[in-house]
Amino acid sequence: FVYSNTTQRSFAMAADLMDSDLDLNRIAYRLFYQSSQARLRLMGLIFSRARFSQGGRIVLASVRPEQMQAFGATDDDLDGIIGQLRNVSGVELAMILRLQPDGNIRINIRSSPVIDAANLAGQFGGGGHPRAAGMTLTGMSLKEAEAAVLQKAGELL
Repeated sequence: FVYSNTTQRSFAMAADLMDSDLDLNRIAYRLFYQSSQARLRLMGLIFSRARFSQGGRIVLASVRPEQMQAFGATDDDLDGIIGQLRNVSGVELAMILRLQPDGNIRINIRSSPVIDAANLAGQFGGGGHPRAAGMTLTGMSLKEAEAAVLQKAGELL
C-alpha cells in the first residue's frame, strides 16, 4: 500500500481478504522478515562491500558466482537486498551486479524519482519501470561493467 500505483481497488481487495480466515501475522513474517542463513551472509557481504559514488547518491554492489556458492545462496536470496541499498539516506540509485557462471552480468536497478531506472537500463538494452529495472551485459568483465554503468548513471543524474 506504499507505492504510488496503489489504488482504491487495492484497498477494496484487501478488505475482501480480511473477511477470509487468514493468519496475517504468519503471512507478513514469511513475506517480509523470515530469512535464510545464506541470505543473511550474502547481505553481510553485499552491505560491507557496497561502494558509494556521486557524493553518496549512487550505491553499487557486485556478487560473484563463487561468493554465492560459498554461502549456498540462490537468486531468491538476493531478493529485497537492492531495496535496502536504495533506502540508505541520500541514495538516489542502487545497483547490484551479479556475475553469472556463463560470464554474463545481470544488473538490478532501483531508483528514486530523481533518475529513471528504465531509462538507465535501456541505455544497455535492458528495461523495466521508472523505479525498478534490470539488464544483462555481455562481453565485458565485472570491473568494466561497473565502470560503464557508473559512468552512465552519473551522466543521467
